[in-house]
Amino acid sequence: MIVLFGGTTEGRLLTQRLEAAHLPAYVCVATAYGKMVLPENMRFCRVREGRMDEAAMEIFFRKTGASLVLDATHPYADLVSRNIRRAAGRLGLDYVRIGRPTGGEAEDAVYFDSPRETAAYLGGCSGNVLLTTGSKELAAFTGVEDFAERIYIRILPLKNSEETAKRLGWREDHICMKKGPFSEEENMAAIRWAGARYLVTKDSGAAGGMPEKISAARRCGCTLLVIRRPVQETGVSVEQAWEIVREAVRKTEELP
Repeated sequence: MIVLFGGTTEGRLLTQRLEAAHLPAYVCVATAYGKMVLPENMRFCRVREGRMDEAAMEIFFRKTGASLVLDATHPYADLVSRNIRRAAGRLGLDYVRIGRPTGGEAEDAVYFDSPRETAAYLGGCSGNVLLTTGSKELAAFTGVEDFAERIYIRILPLKNSEETAKRLGWREDHICMKKGPFSEEENMAAIRWAGARYLVTKDSGAAGGMPEKISAARRCGCTLLVIRRPVQETGVSVEQAWEIVREAVRKTEELP
């Protein structure tokens, strides 16, 4: 049995291939949004929604009879990825990490190692900010003086994301709820909406629209602040992962 951890572009692409090939699999997503981006009415891929810690993953692998684990979680979900790898390793399961190329170092961008470091930098600057790092990172930026006035946020159109933003003190007119990735023009429109001198982002790679953010910031004369990935991970591409799946299936079919 194949178990795929998704909730990302890469996870969606692999799910589509598994379903099209009529390969039974479990697709694990942490949130309702992760489930929403998957194909509807699937016959061969079953979706498990909800977060799991390392122990729960091990139980799930045993229960489903997993033999191959595909980790297509987000590049910034380092704890989740580590838990998947450890749980699979303890059971002797084949584990494959699907990586995502970085967006490349932009010469005119400023790089930081964490959201709090980025927030500290903004505290020493003036001017409005467009924050596009997601609702999980909002708390780190409440330490910026006058954050509710200076910082405009773009988050996923989810009720819990909006509730988090408002609970932390963001006004409704400073909240943009849209699903990406975004084009260069859409990013430019957001920068103008915020009157932003700074655009804060994670390095989400091409799949997450990083090149479009870089070009939009340059065209708007906006300084790009990039939060580096927590680890410099290695991993295979979606194409390489699919070849691994096909080889695993061939071996299974050759068994007596």
